[in-house]
Amino acid sequence: MSYKLLIINPGSTSTKIGVYEDEKEVLVETLRHSSDEIGNFKGIFEQLDFRKDVILDVLKEKNFDINTLDAIVGRGGLLKSIEGGTYAVNEVMLHDLKIGVQGQHASNLGGIIANEIGKLADKTTTAVNEIRQTTGKVQEAFDHILEHSRNLLSFIQDTVTPDYKTFVNVGNQYKVDANDIQISATKLADMTHSIEKVINEVGEAIQGIAVSAENTATNSSTIITHMDKVAELVDTVAQAAIQEKKMSNNLDEVVKKFTLE
Repeated sequence: MSYKLLIINPGSTSTKIGVYEDEKEVLVETLRHSSDEIGNFKGIFEQLDFRKDVILDVLKEKNFDINTLDAIVGRGGLLKSIEGGTYAVNEVMLHDLKIGVQGQHASNLGGIIANEIGKLADKTTTAVNEIRQTTGKVQEAFDHILEHSRNLLSFIQDTVTPDYKTFVNVGNQYKVDANDIQISATKLADMTHSIEKVINEVGEAIQGIAVSAENTATNSSTIITHMDKVAELVDTVAQAAIQEKKMSNNLDEVVKKFTLE
């Protein structure tokens, strides 16, 4: 496994940077600072953001991602007497570099800039991880929505659609049966009207017999005629009653079709 390092070496009028992958040189740049640029700052520490931004701009121009770095090294810095070597940047070191415990020099910015870029990389990495986690959760939510949508579609296809078709068929059959009921009811009403008419005629025939009976015996033939007519009308009423009963039975069967099981 290789390690990628960013080396920062601040000087009085320049900032040198180098990127190395193990011992292999990847990038080396010397960033020059004019006296006018440096003159805009009262002291060394005030140059922090300026020099940091210059470094970040160059790395961006070179399409270098600081999140791929394994370590950031700040060279130099006037610290208290310590043995030569490599030290992790800590709060005590940052304090001494900032106040210039052994004097003010541009190299004091080395550890401070390294710490600032390191924190920026950490924040970026954290943000990327959070974005990845959020993206994962969103994808998971979409997967659940998709699964629920598939289940809903299956339910509609397997259950709702057949039930709807059955409902439509039942409705159509109800329409047909309703038409049959209407027709049967109309016929029944007509038959009832016919029976009523025949009964009225029977009444008239009987009335005729009664009147004829009051006359002389010479009207016997008329009585017989009325009697025959009454018999004929009564037979008609009987036949009509039979037909009416059949119609009623038919109507009852049709109505039963409207009963939901």
